[in-house]
Amino acid sequence: MRNRGCHDSSAELWDELLNREYGPLNDGDGIDPYHHEEMARNYVGAISEALASWHGGQLPEQHYKDLAWGGPMGTRTYQQMSDLTPEDRERIAERNDA
Repeated sequence: MRNRGCHDSSAELWDELLNREYGPLNDGDGIDPYHHEEMARNYVGAISEALASWHGGQLPEQHYKDLAWGGPMGTRTYQQMSDLTPEDRERIAERNDA
């Protein structure tokens, strides 16, 4: 017997999290914008920390943050993030294109 609220897969769990955070995900744009928003808001920091740990922290912290932004780079969420300046976006692009 399955517990109420349990999910069969991580994809179902992720979709449920997004539904609870953003409401019904049937606005015509699909689910991708919500995935990108959630990743940008909550996981760029964790990814940059993991990269720094894996690399032994040999470079400045900003280097790893810029690499972590490579995932959502090019998405609408990335373009609309107000806390990223044009200089930040240029630096992030250059680091991720290197």
